[in-house]
Amino acid sequence: MVQQRAGTGVLMELRPCFDGFAGIPQETRLLFQTFARMDGVRIGGLLNGAGSVGRIRGGGDGRPDTALMRQAQELISLDTGEKRQHLRGRLARRLLRPFIYDRAEALRHWGAVEDLSSTLDPEMFGDWLWMRLFRLGLPASDRHLIQRGTFPVPRLSWGDAARLATFNPRGRTVLDMASGGGWDIHLAHTPSPYRLRGGRMIVRYHDAIPLLWPHTISHALNHARSHYNMLKGNIADGAYFVCTSEPVRADLLKLFPELETRSTTIPTMSSATFRPDPRPRRELLSIIARGRRAASDMLRRRDDAPSGKSDGGGRAETAEIADEPYVLAVSTLEPRKNYAMLMRAAVAARRAGAKFRLVLLANPGWRSEGDVKLLKQLIAEGAAYHLADIPMNDLRALYTGAHAVICPSRAEGFDLATVEAMSCAAPLLASDIPVHRWVCGDAAEYFDPYDEEALTALFMRVTALPRDTGRLAELAEAGLRQSALYRQAQLEPRWAETIERVARS
Repeated sequence: MVQQRAGTGVLMELRPCFDGFAGIPQETRLLFQTFARMDGVRIGGLLNGAGSVGRIRGGGDGRPDTALMRQAQELISLDTGEKRQHLRGRLARRLLRPFIYDRAEALRHWGAVEDLSSTLDPEMFGDWLWMRLFRLGLPASDRHLIQRGTFPVPRLSWGDAARLATFNPRGRTVLDMASGGGWDIHLAHTPSPYRLRGGRMIVRYHDAIPLLWPHTISHALNHARSHYNMLKGNIADGAYFVCTSEPVRADLLKLFPELETRSTTIPTMSSATFRPDPRPRRELLSIIARGRRAASDMLRRRDDAPSGKSDGGGRAETAEIADEPYVLAVSTLEPRKNYAMLMRAAVAARRAGAKFRLVLLANPGWRSEGDVKLLKQLIAEGAAYHLADIPMNDLRALYTGAHAVICPSRAEGFDLATVEAMSCAAPLLASDIPVHRWVCGDAAEYFDPYDEEALTALFMRVTALPRDTGRLAELAEAGLRQSALYRQAQLEPRWAETIERVARS
């Protein structure tokens, strides 16, 4: 029998934590940390990752060895996608295309009820939970918080559940909130494929980009249908929506005005890891060199390695930027992030005499082929440095040491990089879009994300200014003040009040 400590039971999905280090995964970790520390809340993490675990037998006889074996099989399925299949299933998968077989298997679970009593023991499997889900965003001193959580393992992955919900809302997977000790609230980090049996759902709504900007994402029709169908299902079920910014809430209410009283805004949390961290120039160059090697290896693995000279980050490469400032951009390479215009404007400014390098910490994402091609050209010309695999403490130093940080997106739901940069006292250049105005206030220099000539002129003007006095110093100071709005200590009471209000309703 599952034992739970008293308090409001919040079962939050941990699916985003499987996706590395980005805005939504990072906030998921910070919210788990927040709820695990919160009085009157017992926290659970739903392990609805990339792999469906299927029906794993054993563990119900009360013996510790069979319970351990069942959990080990569940962990393997979650970690690698590998799961035990009977002979009939293996033969069927060989005869059919895996794509067809996997979707046919999902249909077998039409309207399935997920019993949440099957859990992963954090004492036995704490290493996997920490290393796979939490270490990228939380300090090692918080590893003990895992022991406060309960970690149910559903049979179906989020992806399989989403396919059922998109195919027909009547086939949605049901979470039995009374099982596993009982849960009061399920916190989903996107529109959810689940229906609840008992309890209330809170949807953390990050953006409506699949509906409003479908031309910027891959598999646009599938994403738009999935987002819309799940969103409508959650609304019909009475879900409460917590938006990341007021512009996002405004978009949601344009689509669904009936959510006026069932929605609120709580900004995205920023990690306390990000703070001013000045370091010697040689140390910054060493971080850039390591990041360049990692990025070069990553692109090579994707068969996208730049032609011409190696971007290996040796002594010659680091010496090239020793006497020049750098402008840093941190995001994913995808169309709405506007990196193509950013790179063209940076090249134009350098050719007109501006002295700086563009440093891009960016992994290729949706529809990034054109951006990657242009990036390779800039690398070959020595105009840009592409970085990857930068730890948080080193990223903090890069933010602090930048002449400026630039966030050029045409569309965002929040843009956590703006807050990280402001937290590190970096002067911020941001595209003039509603979300950036709402998040950054007066702590940024804004530019038109469609005007390449204006951005070129901004590069020339900003890179000619002194970093520690005048306008750039004013932006750095204003950014530090603005970033305080997004600290956990500021936002925790708002989450506590929301959880209490929704639980009471």
